[in-house]
Amino acid sequence: MAEPTRPDWDPRDPSVLGDQQRAYDEMRARCPVAHSDFLGWSLFTHRDVVEAVRDTVTFSSATKRRAIPNGMDPPEHTVYRQVLDPYFTSERMAAFEPRSREIASALLGPILARGEAEFISEFAGPFPHQALCAFVGWPVADWNRVRGWTHGNQEVAFRQDRAAGAVLAREFSAYVTEILNARRSGVGRADDLMGELLWTVVGGGPLRTSSASCAPGQPATERSPRPSGSPSSISPPISTCRSVCAASRPSSTGRSGRSFEPTARWYPTVERRPTRWSSRAGPSARASGSR
Repeated sequence: MAEPTRPDWDPRDPSVLGDQQRAYDEMRARCPVAHSDFLGWSLFTHRDVVEAVRDTVTFSSATKRRAIPNGMDPPEHTVYRQVLDPYFTSERMAAFEPRSREIASALLGPILARGEAEFISEFAGPFPHQALCAFVGWPVADWNRVRGWTHGNQEVAFRQDRAAGAVLAREFSAYVTEILNARRSGVGRADDLMGELLWTVVGGGPLRTSSASCAPGQPATERSPRPSGSPSSISPPISTCRSVCAASRPSSTGRSGRSFEPTARWYPTVERRPTRWSSRAGPSARASGSR
């Protein structure tokens, strides 16, 4: 029986979490292909990462549980990317910019009135989650729930707590299903991401809650005409929405079963001291002891 691979590093060690850039630089020089009990195999050089990403035969991204599109290999991955790419064009982002600025202004208003703020909790945290909700088509008021799922997913991944992860996944799935069922009943807008995905066709059929199977050689996606009857027959594309909204960490698994993950990974358990901003001292001013 083969001896277990000895770890070359521990990505959860406090010395790594305290200064990840320094730790990764050291690993790049000392052991550019490193093994850990937590991550499996990690690649630290740009050349190796690019090679692994491009060689989908040797390094597969396919996952046991269907994940669109990060858990797929070409050509299936390409088909689903073609579904998602139109939502992130320069024109689409420009159209969303005014709404994004509205959200930023609403958050900055109280901060500017007071002249100081704990910037992470009062702006840097709420803004991306509120903007995400607005872009996808979820109630912006639910941003804190989305943040809870995002950070919770990172925490359980760090602890490797699959049971807790399953609970979070069920909660998130139920939330998205409720919104999509409302859309299928004609409630809400039809021109945001959630509304448009309901009418998206992949391989000749609509996206479905279960996994839509895209065999090689199937045609590229197209937008389907809206049916004249009730839209209740259109199944909600939960997996696709997850891929857009969740904090994804792409990984590749070698045919030997070893997992390779990028090193640019953030762990939420790092202690983060408050960063205060004061208009009186200038935007760069920070409270004593903060980073």
